[in-house]
Amino acid sequence: MKESSTGKKGVWAKVISFDLSARGSLKVRFYRKLFGYFNIKRRGGRTYKAFTPGLLSKIPHIQLGKSVVAVPPEASDEVLEFLSNPAWKPIEIHVIDALLSPAQRIEAIKRILEMPVRLSTGEVSLKQAVEVVSRRGSKDSDYRYLLSLLSQLGKYEWLEEEVQRLRDSLGSR
Repeated sequence: MKESSTGKKGVWAKVISFDLSARGSLKVRFYRKLFGYFNIKRRGGRTYKAFTPGLLSKIPHIQLGKSVVAVPPEASDEVLEFLSNPAWKPIEIHVIDALLSPAQRIEAIKRILEMPVRLSTGEVSLKQAVEVVSRRGSKDSDYRYLLSLLSQLGKYEWLEEEVQRLRDSLGSR
């Protein structure tokens, strides 16, 4: 937990605001690639729901508005690179440093734990995936996939403790 010059405690974040001038299908494509989306198919009286991840699906973030997100400082370069893609021009981008409250950090952690993960048995939340695979053991085909995903998430300061807890429950060293 960091402290600001005024004595407030929280975690540092980069708040990125963007104004996309595009309309219609380009705007839809932009938001889908940034946030991800659910695809629903109906076949034979059954409904199938699948999640297609976007850039922010695997980055802890807080959506402060439709076009305003707070991300860990170490993820800001990746997000800014996506936003500065010539395909999204014209776009106006503003970045500021901010101190987020512990409650906002917890909200970002909850979103990551609820993130859909595709296992060989189907799509479940990250938290459920860790529980399922830990019961099956390290010989399970999804074990390495989850370890890889957790190591990607572990690089963000916001998630270090939670990722370590998930690794411990998976039984990895």
